[in-house]
Amino acid sequence: EENICLALSVLPLGLCDPLLQAVPADRQAALRDRLEYLLNMGCVGGEHPFVPQDCERIFRDFGVRVDLERRAAQVWTWSRLSEVCNFRGCEVLLVDAEGSDARILRSLIRHCRQ
Repeated sequence: EENICLALSVLPLGLCDPLLQAVPADRQAALRDRLEYLLNMGCVGGEHPFVPQDCERIFRDFGVRVDLERRAAQVWTWSRLSEVCNFRGCEVLLVDAEGSDARILRSLIRHCRQ
């Protein structure tokens, strides 16, 4: 698992300001809310199933097109993460990893057994 890369579909943070500036000031707060939702909807392997509908709704409501980017993300084991970030553990672990939650927990368990 040390050299695996996965494709992600994301809304780049840098695209938000130009989109906001393209709509009237009184509509920017509503668009900002919709874009923040999309910023949190990155998905491994392709677009989240709700994203195409949301992008179409944004175009219909605000007249701007939202284009997601595909990016590669490295997959790290828990051991590599703890080594690179120089930590020994955590008190609370919250995992929301687009279906990779079990893989992360298994990696954590392997690390703890070493």
